[in-house]
Amino acid sequence: MAKKKIHIEYSVEKELTDELALVIAETPKFIPIKDKLVIAACFLIRMDESDTSQPGKGDKVTIKKVAPEMQALMRPKAHYVLVVDYHWWGEASPVERRGNLRKMLSRIRLEVTDDGVKTGLNKWDIQEMYVNLEMSGVYDEDTLRLKELCQSMPIKRILDVAEHGSAKINKAAKEAAPDEPEGDEPPRVVARPVPKKKAAEAVESVRPARKIPADPEPEPEEE
Repeated sequence: MAKKKIHIEYSVEKELTDELALVIAETPKFIPIKDKLVIAACFLIRMDESDTSQPGKGDKVTIKKVAPEMQALMRPKAHYVLVVDYHWWGEASPVERRGNLRKMLSRIRLEVTDDGVKTGLNKWDIQEMYVNLEMSGVYDEDTLRLKELCQSMPIKRILDVAEHGSAKINKAAKEAAPDEPEGDEPPRVVARPVPKKKAAEAVESVRPARKIPADPEPEPEEE
């Protein structure tokens, strides 16, 4: 079966531009961004041969820094551009749309110095920005799972996980896992790391080599 050909194009639409401007304007934490930076947005549209919109496999919204040579082609000159999956946008709720826009905007780092304005993108806090969760709350299934995980651990443990990465996540999840219930109730399934086999158990038993039987002696021929 032949693979469908997908045509990709980018489009600046008033609907997206207005929504982005509203999110920035109504969010107090984005006041420095509003005063010092210009943020643009465009749709990434995937169309098949029948001109039907197709969903993407990556992130729904991504943020990219605009290179100085590309700024010369933009009016107004933008410092960052949000690239939004057009197919996802058409099916998402207003809460999901704004939550994902805030998610990417919250990564922008802005510093005002004597030499001018310095910008960059912050790394993720467990694949999410705490500042975005504070502003948007739970806005999709992923953030719901993150909320449940954070509620099961003390704040010191959460910060420890964020600082030291995924190596600590398994340990924290194991410590936060509930004990198995007593009585006749069926035990709960708890995700635990697979234990390593001991060296003695890992060694396979060695059988003695099988001896090849000798060839049978020929019977005497009859006279």
